[in-house]
Amino acid sequence: MSYRPDVNHRNERTSLRRCAVPPHFSAWNMAALATPALEGWARYQQNGSCFSAPDALQHFQSWKTKTDQVKKIEFIKTGNKLKNQLVNLEKDNNVLLFNKKSDFRMEYCILEELEHKLTKNRKTEKAKIQQKLTRIHSTVKGLQRQLKDVKPTPEFVDKLREMMEETETAISSFKEEQRQIYDELLREEKAATNEISALERKIEMWTEDIQSHEKWHQEFLILESHKKEAIKKWKMKKQEEKGTILIQKENPEEVLTDIHCQREAQKQKTEEERKKRLAELEAWKKEKALATAAKQEVQLKEEEEKEKKKQRECQRQLQMKLLLEDYSREKKEQEELLRLEKEKREEAEREERKRTAAEEIVKFQERDLHKLELKFLERQAKEDEKIEKEKRLSKLRKKVHINVTRDPCRLFRPTKVWEERTKEIGPIGTGPVLYIPHRAVPSWRQGL
Repeated sequence: MSYRPDVNHRNERTSLRRCAVPPHFSAWNMAALATPALEGWARYQQNGSCFSAPDALQHFQSWKTKTDQVKKIEFIKTGNKLKNQLVNLEKDNNVLLFNKKSDFRMEYCILEELEHKLTKNRKTEKAKIQQKLTRIHSTVKGLQRQLKDVKPTPEFVDKLREMMEETETAISSFKEEQRQIYDELLREEKAATNEISALERKIEMWTEDIQSHEKWHQEFLILESHKKEAIKKWKMKKQEEKGTILIQKENPEEVLTDIHCQREAQKQKTEEERKKRLAELEAWKKEKALATAAKQEVQLKEEEEKEKKKQRECQRQLQMKLLLEDYSREKKEQEELLRLEKEKREEAEREERKRTAAEEIVKFQERDLHKLELKFLERQAKEDEKIEKEKRLSKLRKKVHINVTRDPCRLFRPTKVWEERTKEIGPIGTGPVLYIPHRAVPSWRQGL
């Protein structure tokens, strides 16, 4: 099967233009589309129209045309809206990718170079395939031109056979090359699919690790902020203690009153902090209770979904099991019917062979009897002929008297063959050999 990559899109557009109605668009779909129009026409009939039949039909057609126009306008609006959304998404994507400050720029440059390289390779491969197809097309055209002017000569037949073999060889080599390329692409696709699935599993594991690391990092930041606050408070407390010590040395009474005030303020502050912490603790408990309830609800929903999925899977497996049992039963019944039909057919064939063999045996027996009769008649005729011959010879012997003299010396006389063998050869063939012919010596060997 030849492949023409330069006409793929044109063939797809042609097939789309030809397929005005999809293959799965059955009569039920047409009925579903025609139902609203028929319902409108029925309502129009029930309302009691005052128009005549032609006017009513014209009114129905105009109404149908308007509805079609409204649907077309809505479809065009939806298409324009989607087109604008696509343009906006492409703009956002280009802004993200072509921004020099973006982190994705370097990776995108690598991908862009790879895409450019693949596009270039695809174009060169397309040009090579187009060149091969053009060559095959030219050979086929030449063969067609030769077939237009047919000459019943051996040279024309040989030339035509050579052209056909050349064309067939080119087509088969092209098919084999394309098949090898297709197999290689299938292997690469399988390897890429395996790599992608492995990376997906690895990334899923990464997401769990990343989430756990993110949680740990958040806890670490919270603890670090608490540590900084504690160190800051400790430093402030130390500075206050140093200040109070210096003040005590200067004014002891004022220091005592200040210490008392500070203690009261500290006590009030600790009480407020305790209340605040209790409020935060209560809020945290409520939030945790809500989160736990939400988590339990999600778990219950997941368990219900799993149970439903399990039930659906069990139902599907049961249906598949029933279908397999029905299929196996039907297959066994069909095999049994085929076996019975085969046995009947074989029995009929055996009966037919027996009948044919009996008829042939009778024919062979009749033929053998006929041959035996013919042989017997021939033998009888030969014996009769022999007897007649003996009778004639006996009559001739009686009429003719034969007198032959015995000559024993004739056995010692040489035969004609022996005389020819022992005949002497004349002087022509007895002379010496004076010249033996040789082949000519080549020019490059002369004088060696």
